[in-house]
Amino acid sequence: MNIKVVGASPDPVSDNKAFAEKIKSPFALLSDTNKALPPAVGSEDKRWAALIDGGRLAKLWEGVDPATGPQEILDDLGKFFAEAKEKVAATEAARSEVLAAVPAAAAKPQENNWVSAPDAGKMDDPWSKPKIATVHDNGGSSR
Repeated sequence: MNIKVVGASPDPVSDNKAFAEKIKSPFALLSDTNKALPPAVGSEDKRWAALIDGGRLAKLWEGVDPATGPQEILDDLGKFFAEAKEKVAATEAARSEVLAAVPAAAAKPQENNWVSAPDAGKMDDPWSKPKIATVHDNGGSSR
């Protein structure tokens, strides 16, 4: 997983830096003084945070309250990672089942009914069938 959480506000860099230091923010805080970012992420709010997973916007927190937002985001991230861990565990369990079934399937003799069929020599050969029609050049085409 290649994830990053970023927050943004229209506050100047110095204000965002002081706020990040005050709350010991584990997230990058962007200063969007010209307010160009909200429309780019589909938000109408001036303060927001985003979870970027592999360059894709995975979650958007809109209207982040500076007093409660960081903890809400950390709580959501805990849920996000728990769900991701469950998905990985389910995928590994399915993979183990498939790998366990492979040796059993390989040990079972495979029967190819087409080749071993008693009438295999009597099959129709499409190339030996009589012609149904012949296409004639009507002479009207120029080459």
